[in-house]
Order: sequence, then structure tokens, then C-alpha cells
Amino acid sequence: MTENNIYNEPYCVKDGCLYETVERKGFIGFEDDNFYYLIMNAALSEVVKLSKEMGESFSIGKNSLIQQLVDDGIMVVKGKRNTTTVRVTDDRQMSVAVLDKSKMFTEAGNAEIS
Repeated sequence: MTENNIYNEPYCVKDGCLYETVERKGFIGFEDDNFYYLIMNAALSEVVKLSKEMGESFSIGKNSLIQQLVDDGIMVVKGKRNTTTVRVTDDRQMSVAVLDKSKMFTEAGNAEIS
């Protein structure tokens, strides 16, 4: 895989987990061994839907969420840009937020609590 090229299965949120899917409904991004490549509007929309289904409220806005992810070192940024352009096929590019898996999970696979 060359830098900025990702050829991986799409994922969607269902029942609180990120699942592989063949369909595009619920598509929020891609992953490789080290990173999640998320379409932020789609990912946030799925989180809000999931929260509502669970009877909870997710009241943080996209910009505040992005800023917190940057502050926590989870989101990979280049200069002043919070998104990275990746090539998903030979003729298609997409702007995505890049989240570093190593900053999100412990070796046991559980989310870190700070």
C-alpha cells in the first residue's frame, strides 16, 4: 500500500460496534492496521443515532469533538488541516479524519480512560 492509498472494506456502526459491511448504508470510513480513516459528518451522525437509540444525548458538536481529538493526540493533523485526502480507488479521492489506533486502545483492546 502506498502512502495515502487505502483499499479496505467499508465499516458501519451497528449496536455500538464498528462492523464490516458490503452495502454503503451507514458507511463512515475505512481502517488499516494503524489508523481509522473517518468521514467525520457520517461518523458523528451514526454516533448521534446510536446515542438516541440508547436513550442518551450526544450533545458535543463536530468542531468541539475534532478539537478534543486533536488535543488528546488521537487525530493526526497536517499543519492547519484536520482532514487528509486519501485515494480510495484509482480515480477517487476522499477527505477523511485520521485517528491513530495506538492512541485510542490499550494492548488489551479496551478504550483508555483519561
